[in-house]
Amino acid sequence: MKVARLTNIFFLGALLATQGIASGVGKPLNTSESGIEGQVSIGPICPVERPDRLCPDKPFAASIEIQNQDDTDHNLTIRSGEDGRFRVELAPGKYKLMPLAPNPGAPPHAPGPQTVTVESGKYAHVTIKYDSGIRCAGFRQLFDLRPLALFADGFRGRRRQERKEKVERRFA
Repeated sequence: MKVARLTNIFFLGALLATQGIASGVGKPLNTSESGIEGQVSIGPICPVERPDRLCPDKPFAASIEIQNQDDTDHNLTIRSGEDGRFRVELAPGKYKLMPLAPNPGAPPHAPGPQTVTVESGKYAHVTIKYDSGIRCAGFRQLFDLRPLALFADGFRGRRRQERKEKVERRFA
């Protein structure tokens, strides 16, 4: 009798536990059917792109921090593969993806954060593009040609004035 009672209690407990898990009580939702997947690339690769010589972006292995908008205390950091692809299982909800700069303050530069909504039973697809820095401000400062342009404009302006005065003297 005592064994039958324990068996009934065990089966009743197992039934309640199974019902609780199936309804999502006390456990996160099944995430195998939802999440975020995407592609990370870096570009431009060539300093000058021409129509006859295309220079597509390259896949990039990068770290990405994922923050649940409903639970900002817990972050997840993932890394894309060498082929630039990544896939992470997540429960449905809103997430903020924050690409991390490999060398903060130096190229390549990470793009800004983006918000992604994960729906139940689906994977949200995102594209993340890092800036290679090949056309960055530092490069422009290193080869800043504006002073030469200002000098040339001043020189042209002086020559123009000299020609104008010469014409005026000739017809005066």
